[in-house]
Amino acid sequence: MRNRPTSKFRRQPSTKKRGLATDTIDDFALQLLEEAKYFLEQANSCPRREGIRAYLHASVNLGVCAWEAHVNAVAEEFLTRPNLDLLDRSVLEERDIELSDGRFSLVDRLTRYRSIERFEFLWKSFSRKPLDKTSQWWSDLHAMIYLRNQLTHPKRPREFNAKSVGRGIHAVVCSLNALYKAIYKRAHPLASLQLESTLDF
Repeated sequence: MRNRPTSKFRRQPSTKKRGLATDTIDDFALQLLEEAKYFLEQANSCPRREGIRAYLHASVNLGVCAWEAHVNAVAEEFLTRPNLDLLDRSVLEERDIELSDGRFSLVDRLTRYRSIERFEFLWKSFSRKPLDKTSQWWSDLHAMIYLRNQLTHPKRPREFNAKSVGRGIHAVVCSLNALYKAIYKRAHPLASLQLESTLDF
């Protein structure tokens, strides 16, 4: 296990209804998660079917975006560590490795890793705690990503319901909380709110 950064989300946000500043990728990731939860709340209170559908679509997209933004934020922070090898940096930066003049080096060419693979990489590289893939949030997270993929790469119309989207957002929160406890030894700052959003507009 490598050394852990210790700066992630030191200040706990207020639970008061408000917006969040988005000065950093950490702030932006939190904002996206709050928006995902907010639109789920709106779906649960909306009286019209077309409104419910639109709110759930927004919640699914923003929920997975928030999860990916958190993964990117953690990866970015670990890039400051001095003891990373070339493959580590390739996964964290999503940059390709090329053999040139007899040496391997990172090049400015994008190489894609699935976000779930980068999540596992972060967990297994920077935590001694094993990743429990029997956890409910693990299977629900995969289901949430599948929902997002059905929405962003549709082959046929797909109906969403608030219950399955709620499970997905809950899985996003639980997975991030588990990752933060495994790596940073403290809870994610929004974990205690679960599905409650701090937004009100």
